[in-house]
Amino acid sequence: MARLWSSGAELNTNSSSIEVNGFTTGAPETAITTSKVRSGNYAYRSTPTGSSSAVYQNVYLSAVTQGVYYYRWYFYIVTLPASTQTILSVGRFNGGYERDMSFRITSAGLLQLYNSEDAAQVGSDSSALSTATWYRLEMQVDTTTLATTAVDARIDGVSFASGTVNLANAQDRFEWGASSAVAADYVFDDMAVNNTSGSFQNSWPGEGKIIHLKPNAAGDNSAWTNDYLNVDEVTPDNATTLVSSNTLDQIDDHDIEAPISLAPSDTINVVQVGVRFNGVGASANASFVLRIKASVGGTVEESSAITPSNATWVTNAAATPRNYSLTLYDLPGASTTAWTKADLDTAQIGYRLSATSTNAAQVSTLWLLVDYTSAGTAVRASSSNSASTGTAISVTAPTGTTTGDLVVISVHGNGQTTIVDNNGATPFTADISDYAPNTTSGHTVSIYSRRIIGGDPATYNFTLGTTNRWSIDAVTFSDPDTVTIYDVAPSTGNAANRDDSSAATINAPTITTTTSDAIHVVCGYSDDGGGGAMTPPSEYAGQGAPVNEPQTVSTKTIASASATGAQTVTATTSSPMIALSFAVKNKTATAPATAKASTMLMMGI
Repeated sequence: MARLWSSGAELNTNSSSIEVNGFTTGAPETAITTSKVRSGNYAYRSTPTGSSSAVYQNVYLSAVTQGVYYYRWYFYIVTLPASTQTILSVGRFNGGYERDMSFRITSAGLLQLYNSEDAAQVGSDSSALSTATWYRLEMQVDTTTLATTAVDARIDGVSFASGTVNLANAQDRFEWGASSAVAADYVFDDMAVNNTSGSFQNSWPGEGKIIHLKPNAAGDNSAWTNDYLNVDEVTPDNATTLVSSNTLDQIDDHDIEAPISLAPSDTINVVQVGVRFNGVGASANASFVLRIKASVGGTVEESSAITPSNATWVTNAAATPRNYSLTLYDLPGASTTAWTKADLDTAQIGYRLSATSTNAAQVSTLWLLVDYTSAGTAVRASSSNSASTGTAISVTAPTGTTTGDLVVISVHGNGQTTIVDNNGATPFTADISDYAPNTTSGHTVSIYSRRIIGGDPATYNFTLGTTNRWSIDAVTFSDPDTVTIYDVAPSTGNAANRDDSSAATINAPTITTTTSDAIHVVCGYSDDGGGGAMTPPSEYAGQGAPVNEPQTVSTKTIASASATGAQTVTATTSSPMIALSFAVKNKTATAPATAKASTMLMMGI
């Protein structure tokens, strides 16, 4: 296999030997976070206080082994250290963890590739990394010939330092987090280790997001004791809920959650079936295999046999390294077809008792890890709401909205009034505030936006200045650009209005997009309390048309930077109207990244 290990902290635990082998004791120095997450629901946080280091460590090989290995960490700086600090390293155990190659960061945010064995920097500093920004950090270490070990370090896919070093030993484990007692605050997510074997993931891991999909219903088979409800928890609960079997060829298959964070065009890099298990006895336990299929009654692929060594609960494998036992890059069986979101929507995972023994095998938790690459910014979903009277405006988050998404909200109220964000500690940014150009009729429009973070509420609230008709529409965009939300920002300079009832149409002004695949957003508003749903421009996808105080929001991807042309929105009756035109930037349109100028508890290893 080429993908040796993957993790996004999605088991939500700091307990040793569940998702990682070890970590610095004494939370909150090391803690799982939900507030600053790149993908999924969780991430690893390292917050040394100045009196303790704060590191995690994991073993990916059974012994130090020479070869070519590639490592990926996503890295987010909350607070920089006051002095240079090692944040990532690969190494080995020699009475304690010994670092061989490392990433260090300076107080100015400069990243360094460092030969820890010889205490020497390799190559030059990167340019400064910014706080509050996710970076993909990757390292290649080729120890095929130790005396001429080739090393390379990348930021967002671009090398900033490389060279040849003379190492005494190869590696079998790696570490992430603040390795010294210097106060700082870092977050890590979506990690991977590859080697050069096989035909997939046999080089740099590249871009990837990691999620877990849990069992949520019975699948094709349910023969072990208990059912999917006993293996569906996020954090393994060991003996609290479990299934067991000691009957040859008994099978459990489970439906899994739909991957709502994925878009249909996203690329699935790898899927891995994860398991928490033990044996009933101290020895002589039954064996089982993990299994996966892409659909009901579909072709099954199984892992090699897993035999619990004893009654201790362990993850993925009976012995260190606890790497995934079932990894797929294409569909089960002999297929060479890549996985898609549609396949994951119908997939089942499970286990089969492959050999009986004196004691039964038990499974506590099962999940499917998915590492995927977004195809770029896309509309995920929309939601809307309206009322004939009132001041309290609310809309539920569009289906599937998740951490990292962009939500754009359009609010329309009757009267020359105000629209105020009422989301407390999770406020939206007002891109257009209280735009009310039609003074004769009187209606008001505001546009808001927010990048979603872990813990955000599932309902968004605003307040109208006077009791009156209102409507609200929310559109979620997946995988937005990490720096700039808009290609052309919302502005009253790109608005049109008509303060009479001479027509039922109005043209949203043309704008000129500046990057490829920008998503043009057209908003139309009708001050007609008795009117029905508005109609978007031809060839534009409607993202909501709430009534009472009618509006329409629609989108279209503009393939290359160009003028959009004026776009017509239509009301059901002639009425005063407003139209807006702006564009969301597509992440894939960004220029290729350059090196930015800009006490261990070790259990079971």
